[in-house]
Amino acid sequence: MLLVSLAAPVFLWAAPALRVVTLAPSLTELVYAAGAGEKLVGVSAYSDFPDAAKRLPVVADFSGVNLESLLALKPDLVLAWPNGTKAQDISRLRSLNIRVEEVGISGLADVALAIRRIGVLTESVTVAEAAAVGVERRVNALRQVYAKRTRVPTFIEIAQPSRLERAIIMIGQAIFYNAYFWLYLFTPRIAHRIVGYLEEEAVVSYTQYLAEIDAGR
Repeated sequence: MLLVSLAAPVFLWAAPALRVVTLAPSLTELVYAAGAGEKLVGVSAYSDFPDAAKRLPVVADFSGVNLESLLALKPDLVLAWPNGTKAQDISRLRSLNIRVEEVGISGLADVALAIRRIGVLTESVTVAEAAAVGVERRVNALRQVYAKRTRVPTFIEIAQPSRLERAIIMIGQAIFYNAYFWLYLFTPRIAHRIVGYLEEEAVVSYTQYLAEIDAGR
């Protein structure tokens, strides 16, 4: 599904973008797929496909956008990833009157839509349409091949800790539980604050971890 924020400012011009910056590796690949790679002037970290992307300045990573570096490139279009680019970074760019388009993909069918959208934004409609049609054909072919096959449950193991790592984890947990127990007995308010901080950090780190997985890193 192509996502375009309704909160974005209204731009009164319809000129195609000539200087494009992408804030996610997936968006970098989509720009090249749409035939607009020569208009890219800046990318996000880990934009390594195709090889030409490796030579472009990096202006963003999972921690956020390097605003100074991005502004120095004078882009007329910034492509953001709704689930990965921080909302405050998008708002900041728009407050500086920089055109930001949010392009999100939630399924295979959305890849072709995103390519077409980028083709329109960069006036590379012909190449983008050909690429989008190619994607749709490959997706449809795969669906036909696997439509009648039995779905196999899948388990993905990201890491297998060693015995030493398990022992360190157990010791660390024991120390934390005991320290927290005594802290709670003497200062419950501080104990609650610590738990709140740890919960917030867990949410942030887990969100960043999922974003890196979605970005293929």
